Amino acid sequence: MRTRGWMTAVPVVLAAVAMAALIAISAGWAMRLLLGIVIGVCVFFIVYIREREIGLRHRLELDRAQAAQEEKMIGVLSHARHQWMNELQLLYGYLQLKKWDKLKPAMERIKAKALQESYVSRLGVAELATFLLTFESGGKSMTLDVELSEEVNLRKLGLEADRLADCFRHLVASFDAHALATADGSNGLSVEITRLERELAVEFVFSGSYDKDALQLAVERILQRYADAVELEEDEYDEQRVTVALRASFPIGEDIRNVC
Repeated sequence: MRTRGWMTAVPVVLAAVAMAALIAISAGWAMRLLLGIVIGVCVFFIVYIREREIGLRHRLELDRAQAAQEEKMIGVLSHARHQWMNELQLLYGYLQLKKWDKLKPAMERIKAKALQESYVSRLGVAELATFLLTFESGGKSMTLDVELSEEVNLRKLGLEADRLADCFRHLVASFDAHALATADGSNGLSVEITRLERELAVEFVFSGSYDKDALQLAVERILQRYADAVELEEDEYDEQRVTVALRASFPIGEDIRNVC
C-alpha cells in the first residue's frame, strides 16, 4: 500500500519540477539556485522510492519462496507420517494375530526402506529428494522404487547437480505419464543410482504396460535437452519392460573416492 502511495506521488513531483523549470527561465540567479535545490531533492525522492519499491518486491518474493518451501516440507512430513503409520499398523496386526513368522521379514523390510529413504534425502538436491520421497502421494500410474547401495551426494561429486536432478525428475514423470493404467496396478519403475570409480551410473527399469512410441520419444527429447549433464549408455524398449541406462562422468582430475 505504501508503494502505491509513493508511485501516485511521482507524477505530481514530476509536474512540479516541470513548472519549476518554466519559472526558472525568467527568474534571477537566487531563484534558480533555490529551484535547483528543489529539483535535486525531488530527484533524490524519486530514486529513494524506486529503491524501496525494489526492496519490497524482493522481500515479497523471498517470503513467497520460503512459504512454498515450507509447504513442500509439510507435504514430505505428511507423506512420511502416512507411510510409517501404515507400517506400524501392519506390525501391530502381526502382533495381534501372533504371526511371529511374518514379523521378522516385515521388520527387515522396514529397516531397508528407512535406509533407502535416508540415502534419498541426502542426494544433495532438495527438490529431487522431495520429488522422489513424495512421488506416490498422488494418483500415479506406477509405483517407484529408488535403490542406492551407499550415500551419494550429487553436489559433492562435482556433477551438474541441478541439471541431473531436473533430468531425473523429468524422466520419472515421463514414465508415469506414458504408463497405461492396469486393473492390478502392476506398473513399476525402479531407479538404481550407483557411484562408480569415474562416473555415476543411473539405471531406470520400468515393468508393465506403456505407450512405447510416446515414451521413447519423450525420453529421447529429455536426454537431448540434458546432454551436457548426462549421456545415454543403453536403452531397450520391450513389450513389458523398458531399460534406460545413463552415465554422468566426474570432472577430470578430481579425486572423489572418499566423497559421499
